[in-house]
Amino acid sequence: MTTGMSVLQNGAQVGAVTRVVTNEQGAVIRVLVQGTNGRIYSLAPSNVSVSGSTLIASGLRI
Repeated sequence: MTTGMSVLQNGAQVGAVTRVVTNEQGAVIRVLVQGTNGRIYSLAPSNVSVSGSTLIASGLRI
């Protein structure tokens, strides 16, 4: 998971990863996504998965 990755939800592109927040041990604790509407959204790692070079989001309301 890296910045700049496209973010898809239900097969549609909804934004891009702007920051991956980790704890001291390196575990992901939040993923910040800039939506196609320009707003920044904070996602829990339980609401995302990686498929190739794309982040798949669930529960994102844009």
